[in-house]
Amino acid sequence: MGKNKNRRSNPRRPPKKAVKPRIARQAALSSPPGSDPRRIMLGSRSRNDDIDLMQQLVSQQNFPVMAPDVGLPPLTHASRIDLIAALGLEQTLIAVVDLWARFDIAMTTDWQTQRVERRLVDAIDEPWGRKLAQRIATGDVVIVPRAIAQLVREVLESADTSPTAPGATAGQVAELLMSLNSEHNTNEYSSDGTLDRDGIARIQDEIFALDAEQTIARLRDYMPSEVASVLADAPQKLEMVQGNFRDTWDSPWPESPPTRELGRSPAEAFAIANGVGLTDVQRVGQFLVDEIKAGTLRFSRTSLEASGASAEAIEYCFKEMSCPIEDYRDQLSRERQQGSVHQQRFTMTRFPFLRTGADEIIVLRYQWVVDRFFGQMLYWPTFAGLPGFRPGRDPKSGSKAESFSAGMNYVFERIVGDSLANIVRDSRSATMLITENQLQQAWSSRRGGTASACDWVVRAGRICLVVDATNHRMASKLAQGLGDASSYAADIEETFTNPNEKFEQLAKSIRRLAASGQADFGLAEDTVFLPVIVVPDGGVPNTDSTDFDLQLRSQPHMREFDGRILAPAILTLPMLQLLEGIAEYFGDNPLFPDAVMALASWRQECMKTTWPVPFDEFIDQIVPARPIPTRILRAASTLAQSLRNPHHGAADEGAPPTD
Repeated sequence: MGKNKNRRSNPRRPPKKAVKPRIARQAALSSPPGSDPRRIMLGSRSRNDDIDLMQQLVSQQNFPVMAPDVGLPPLTHASRIDLIAALGLEQTLIAVVDLWARFDIAMTTDWQTQRVERRLVDAIDEPWGRKLAQRIATGDVVIVPRAIAQLVREVLESADTSPTAPGATAGQVAELLMSLNSEHNTNEYSSDGTLDRDGIARIQDEIFALDAEQTIARLRDYMPSEVASVLADAPQKLEMVQGNFRDTWDSPWPESPPTRELGRSPAEAFAIANGVGLTDVQRVGQFLVDEIKAGTLRFSRTSLEASGASAEAIEYCFKEMSCPIEDYRDQLSRERQQGSVHQQRFTMTRFPFLRTGADEIIVLRYQWVVDRFFGQMLYWPTFAGLPGFRPGRDPKSGSKAESFSAGMNYVFERIVGDSLANIVRDSRSATMLITENQLQQAWSSRRGGTASACDWVVRAGRICLVVDATNHRMASKLAQGLGDASSYAADIEETFTNPNEKFEQLAKSIRRLAASGQADFGLAEDTVFLPVIVVPDGGVPNTDSTDFDLQLRSQPHMREFDGRILAPAILTLPMLQLLEGIAEYFGDNPLFPDAVMALASWRQECMKTTWPVPFDEFIDQIVPARPIPTRILRAASTLAQSLRNPHHGAADEGAPPTD
């Protein structure tokens, strides 16, 4: 199951009260693969007392409702497909994606996902509907992103294309979702996804048979599934995606990389690669987003013309973002050949619309539409459309594709630097942002070459942030739940822990700062260093498990600084921008923590407690809201207004260049 499914995404929602107690490290490390270790807590009492405690904790938590929870046997895969095959494709798809769109929008606006759950449950006319309603009323959930994504997939794969076939009832949709929840939580300790006393006893016996090394190995076996779930389930707030779009695509290229043949900005590179202006395509996207929020899920070419976009942009959306059912089924069949489809979604994110005829499309998921028009999915059609792109290999040396890839790395670095500059500006504790160039000037000898240095240093009293940016997302297989512990380790090692990679690069900078930082940059004599690596959305997610694992992996590089260093942190860009929002909104209010000190306090907490605290949970404990930086909100509003009004502003900067 996805972790913390009801995670808040709106910055102004008051923090939730803590529901679950601190979980013992041994229990969390030793949970069976495929289950969530946070569901288990063992004490140091008698065996029966521990089993009773675990049963009590399970009963107190909010979890996905599974078929046995309402007295139904879980549908097998075969019986589930038989049920779907008797249902009409378009009618059933609309019923499911309407539910999902309402859920996504609630997750990213008013957090009222339970209202969506209740709407589904209230429409059920089945004997078990009352039991399900009772579970929903206590906070349990039937809508889990991983389950509903697989249901959309199976409807696309198996539903009847005949126009006379009946659509799914609310009861059928709920039963299919509950059976998928059961399937996703079934493991060697549970045949139906639920956890009974016998299963708890077996887990307990296995836990106490493990030594420390085996416990860590069990954690690492579990992590790839957790990482894939977090990446698939994370809500994308439209304002954040659109605000970051302006900085990523509309701003001019940085001066450093060789991007002369790619236009003035990444948006122009998109136009070169795809033969259509990005702004014109996004005009269609803004129209779609607005209409989906209003409840529309089916669109014709004629209706899209109301967006004011060109016929070429509409054709691009039909051709590159949608598939007819025959092609869709072929693509999904190929994905099944790769392995488990519990978290595979790349075909559906690439084609977030089903094409039902030459002139009509049906939305599959609201968030996939947002990402396809405004988010990180814009990178791939641009990269793949440029000369020199080679599938599955590095682009050809010196090619436009290579230049684009390198240029986007510099764009990411610029975005991180801008966010850090704003944090330092508004922070009560930060007094200086030192850039890579300044570090190199201080450390390079006249005779030697340019000194190696991290990207930024933030001076904040005794705390010194040593920051590096890496535009690295999790490998495709890991993001889709197709990787194992060894492939996860290889991805982490290649980017972070191998010689001359990020942890070692940060260690070199800390070594120099410890030796000369007091004289060069006025660092405190008793400075405590905090290494930070910033990755994009889609990079290593922050969970308690990944945090603990990265602490272990960083030790060989950071051990020499023992006593003067806090646990290294990997922040995604949204995490860094949350700190920026905290600095802006609370920076001048001494009643709230300073942003830089909040980051340091989090790392201290993760070192002294028995188990790391996820960043978002820690932030919810210390500030009353998760504020979005004003500059991002302003950029998003400006973009949306310009797209809704075709005659707003200057000429289209994302149009294909003309001679």
